[in-house]
Amino acid sequence: MAPSVDRSSRNRLSLIEQVGLFAILPIRFLVRLPVLSVQVSQFVFREILTRPTVLTAILLHGGLLVLPALELTEPKAEELNAPEEEDEPIEVQSLTDLVAASPEAEAPPPEQPAPPPPDAPPPEQQIITEVPPDLPDEELPPIDDPPPVDDFEDPDPVDQPPAFDQGTAQAGLIGTGATNGLVDAVSALSFKDADQPFFFMPNSSGEFKATSHPIDAVLTMYYFDTVTYGVNAGFAEAQKLAEASGYFLQNAPEGNYGNNPLYTVVDADGNVVSYLSLVLPVDEDSSVLVLWKTPPV
Repeated sequence: MAPSVDRSSRNRLSLIEQVGLFAILPIRFLVRLPVLSVQVSQFVFREILTRPTVLTAILLHGGLLVLPALELTEPKAEELNAPEEEDEPIEVQSLTDLVAASPEAEAPPPEQPAPPPPDAPPPEQQIITEVPPDLPDEELPPIDDPPPVDDFEDPDPVDQPPAFDQGTAQAGLIGTGATNGLVDAVSALSFKDADQPFFFMPNSSGEFKATSHPIDAVLTMYYFDTVTYGVNAGFAEAQKLAEASGYFLQNAPEGNYGNNPLYTVVDADGNVVSYLSLVLPVDEDSSVLVLWKTPPV
């Protein structure tokens, strides 16, 4: 009896030891977990750093695990904002409504009256093609001959006077002065200092020289070849010059220009040919005649 008791007690002891060992395993695992974590981490980092293919495989397997959880297609903004379609209500009609809505048999159209018979065509008018012999002959009025064309031309037509040409008239006036012996070599030094700016253009220094040009409106200048002794005597000589060309002198509306007398040269029809100034020069022994193309201003 003693050996069997000892064997059973040993079996119970071993069973208790095994249960104790299994109970201690989680504790031992928790105790060893930090060390195992460090070792695993070192192994993983060593494998990832030394073997890139391992990192690629890990990422690929992780993507395959996460992929089913993602929605591959996202709803569009239009689909999200589109209002929900409501189901259209179906109208239920009764049999009596359908029978009432059915079109009734159309009544036959009323008979239209028969159109009236067409009017009889008017009788044809008889066209007379022959003149009866008993009708008197009527005399037709004579046809007047057309008036003869008047081809008569006046052998001596009246010549129209030519239009006035101011340029031609001024050229004739200058020619008359040249043929009457007037001197046209007039310089700015022949005029008094107060008169020079009214008839000549200064040089770049603002001075008036013997070579100074007359202003643009001046047509020409003349010295009388005879001593006139003043402006009044010069007017008589200027009037002779104008009359030699068929023109006349008149007082200009302006009266004077640059404190010197101003006149208008006109033809017999009153057309203005030129303007004329009489200037008393420095020596005062003869007047200077200035002809203008346009009115001096």
